[in-house]
Amino acid sequence: MDESFKNAKSDNSDSSESSSSGERRVSFSTIEIHEHAMIMGNSPSISYGCPLEIDWEEQCHYSVDVEEYEETRPPRRIRDQLAMPGELREEVLLESGYTKRQINRQISQIQSERHHASSKLHSTISCLSSLPKKLISKTKSKLTTSR
Repeated sequence: MDESFKNAKSDNSDSSESSSSGERRVSFSTIEIHEHAMIMGNSPSISYGCPLEIDWEEQCHYSVDVEEYEETRPPRRIRDQLAMPGELREEVLLESGYTKRQINRQISQIQSERHHASSKLHSTISCLSSLPKKLISKTKSKLTTSR
């Protein structure tokens, strides 16, 4: 392990102590929470609706004691619970001040970009799949003309 990492101390550390085995332990006293607005995104990776992104500008931040946070935080979610349905994303955007027209325009733009990327991919695959045939025929023609 990198020596500088072993000796690093956190500004949030409550204490840093050595155990009997010589390992260092770090404990934390507070958690800094920074909240950001959800804004209209442009990721083509979603299958339905308009994507969301987190705005760069921070709306607020606060500190919470680690023990208090651990006692009051909701249970961890499983992977399937992390996805937000398209209807809910749209509701978030409408509540944030976006219009239905803006949302639909963004969805159309993303679908157009996704279609363009898909066409480009199919074209590339088509070119690559025919490449060996072209190489073989060119090689054959060169071999037959050089005899």
